[in-house]
Amino acid sequence: NITCDSLGKAWALRTDNFINYTKLENISITYSNVAGIHSIQPPFRHLTNLRVLSLAHNMVRGFGKTLLGLTKLEELDLSYNLIGALLNKSMETLTSLHTLNLDHNRLSQLNKEAFQGLVSLQTLILSNNPLVSLDQDLFLPLTTIENNLFANVNIQTIPSGLLTHLTALRNLDLSNNSLSTLGDDSFDGTSLDNLDLSSNQLTSVPTAAMKRCNKQPTQLSLAHNQISSLSNSDIKDLTIETLDLSHNQISQIPRDLFQNVQITNIYLNGNPINTIEDNTFDGLQLSSLDLSNTRLVSLPSSTETWLKNTSAKVNLNNTDWQCDCKTLWLAELLTTHTNIVSPTCGVSTKYSGRLLSTAVNQIRTDCITTTTQSS
Repeated sequence: NITCDSLGKAWALRTDNFINYTKLENISITYSNVAGIHSIQPPFRHLTNLRVLSLAHNMVRGFGKTLLGLTKLEELDLSYNLIGALLNKSMETLTSLHTLNLDHNRLSQLNKEAFQGLVSLQTLILSNNPLVSLDQDLFLPLTTIENNLFANVNIQTIPSGLLTHLTALRNLDLSNNSLSTLGDDSFDGTSLDNLDLSSNQLTSVPTAAMKRCNKQPTQLSLAHNQISSLSNSDIKDLTIETLDLSHNQISQIPRDLFQNVQITNIYLNGNPINTIEDNTFDGLQLSSLDLSNTRLVSLPSSTETWLKNTSAKVNLNNTDWQCDCKTLWLAELLTTHTNIVSPTCGVSTKYSGRLLSTAVNQIRTDCITTTTQSS
């Protein structure tokens, strides 16, 4: 094993750096101002036993074909460098490689043969590169890929057929991009466990695309998008376990939203929701429902029966709740149902800043007094 970091001036790796260490299996040279990998005197040509190579946090601009021959290499970390391009077939002999990390580089485009030969690759990290577009055949060689991360790469569309053949793919991170729409065939052929589409510019739930997956994702994140409305038809055919719609622009929950819905965890926190219609939760089978940090000030009394009988975790942690006789029923319920997170009384109430659950006795007393005085 060789570990090296925090060297001073910029330098390049060459053959004589490792000429006497032919049995090396692990090399980590990070934060070391490595500015290049010598192409005429390739430093790794004799390291046929190398399994792990990390050159993260350096100034490497490219590696040409200097890695060819490392047939036992399993992990390659080139993150946080200045790599602007990958030569075609520059890794075609890395047949044992299962993890390739190119996070935080300067890759603006990738030719379709960039990953040729990576027949064992399981994890590919391309996040935080200025990739504007992706060739539809880019991932053709990666038949064993399980984890594909390309967050914050500025892509606006997913090319038709890009993911179709990735039958082993389980985790796909497309967060922090510029996706505004998704084609119905965007995820054809996939059987994902986790799909992260958060922090894009989507205006609707990609229901049609989800229905065409071989297996719908177990978890789907659409957080921090621009979705302003939500209907039953958007989610009723989804077999997803967890749907994260937090921090969108949804303002209303229609009465039939949850009818025949199979989703077990729904996150709607951080939306400007101000209205939930009567009987919205009737028959709903959930494990968790997050309505925190919305504009809700109360719940219709028709939700009392559902809240009494559900074992789901319901988060109502809002800060401007209406705390009065009309919400006394909820305050009473909170004292016996620890699965419900209490909201906080709003500034316009006499209980301002207090949790509804802790103000229950005073609210009850005030309501009795008011009723007595009225009679």
